[in-house]
This record gives sequence, C-alpha cells and structure tokens, in this order.
Amino acid sequence: MYKRFEMRRSVLGLPIELITSHWDVPLGFLATDLTPRGVYIQSEVMPEPGEHVVCSFNFLNGQPPYCFFGEVARVNLFRRKAEAGRPGFGVNFLDAGPLDRLRIRSALRGLPPPVPAPRRKSCLIYSYS
Repeated sequence: MYKRFEMRRSVLGLPIELITSHWDVPLGFLATDLTPRGVYIQSEVMPEPGEHVVCSFNFLNGQPPYCFFGEVARVNLFRRKAEAGRPGFGVNFLDAGPLDRLRIRSALRGLPPPVPAPRRKSCLIYSYS
C-alpha cells in the first residue's frame, strides 16, 4: 500500500556528490531542496528515472558525511518558457534509517521552506497601426 509522507522541505545550496552506473567517479552537484527522505539536485545532466545512485553530502565540516543509496524519482527539464525553476532531478533515499532521518531533520531545523515561484503570465500585445 502506498503511504504519502508529508515532510517539510528546506532550501539550501548544499554541495552533494553523486555516483551512478554511468559515472563511476563522484560528480559534484548542488542540492537545492532537501528532506529527510530525499533531495532535489540541480543539474543540466540527467540520469534516467528509476536509476539507482549513491548520494554523499555533509552539513558541517568535521562531521561524518551522509551517504545513502537512492533512486531517481523524477526528472525536471523545464524546457518551456512558462515553467519556473531550474533543471534537475529528485532522488528518494532508499536506506536512510530512522536515526539518519532524525539527524537530517535536526540539521535542517531553522532553515526556511522553499518560497513558491511566481507564475509567469503571458500577455498579448496588439498593435493598432
């Protein structure tokens, strides 16, 4: 049975490294949205939905990094002018245990949630000449 979890999302510019089956060395990206159950990674290079990845990131220097197996849940290309946002993809953490999720939640405490982007309005300009 499918269970929907409501998690508070936090906006940040966190460096994150990713390894996929196509990239055998860690590549650096920018995580712009993070919850204890997953992350949105800003990127021009997109893995396939359903692809398994390894994510590694660190909140504070000196702390051990978080390292999770994940699955690419969605890919946003934002090809149309009306679509707001930057291209990227969402990853669900597969092996984040309850203690890991609590540690992430406490590290995110105090960070603001994302502000919705204003919708772009299209208008027609008529010339009566």
